[in-house]
Amino acid sequence: IPRGRIRPLTRDPDDDLVVEAALAGQAALLLTFNTRDFVTARGLGFEIATPGAALARYRNELEES
Repeated sequence: IPRGRIRPLTRDPDDDLVVEAALAGQAALLLTFNTRDFVTARGLGFEIATPGAALARYRNELEES
């Protein structure tokens, strides 16, 4: 996993800070309403999803358990 400044990672330079924070915090999930700008950050060790999609998956997992 890359460490430190690894820009550019996204289509929007302001979103690069979000990716760097996710990497530094070893996040498993990055929630955003704007997944299009994070396409180039896929494969860095965390999932990128909308809040609605993440909530739906969480609810499905609860129902299955």
